[in-house]
Amino acid sequence: MQLGASELLAEGSSLLLQELIEEERPDKSDRYSFPSDSAAVAFSAASFLQIRYGWGYGLPAYAVAAFVGWSRVESGRHYWHDVFAGAALGWAASEITTLRYRELPGPIAAPALMPAAFARQPLGFSLQARW
Repeated sequence: MQLGASELLAEGSSLLLQELIEEERPDKSDRYSFPSDSAAVAFSAASFLQIRYGWGYGLPAYAVAAFVGWSRVESGRHYWHDVFAGAALGWAASEITTLRYRELPGPIAAPALMPAAFARQPLGFSLQARW
């Protein structure tokens, strides 16, 4: 869900800015160069992996995203500033929508039922479980 939200936010904001700014592409094919929506989507996914699962997943994903950006410039479809803006949009979209991964605290434990006196409550029982 978080990845989907990040991708939708990155792609949607990129397409909206392309409609508003109308910068001509280097190959003169149309006026939707700035920002690069390809870079926005690639960097959104890379940022999601880095935020959610750490640099072990994020670093290779950022390398792939950087290749996507480079290929867009190399093919004459974008300028470098288009790619940098798209990368910033993708990164920001993931920062907004992604929760950091936290390891679970050990193995799943059986629920513990204890009298309220031990749970610091005035009357009754307390039920605790970890998962």
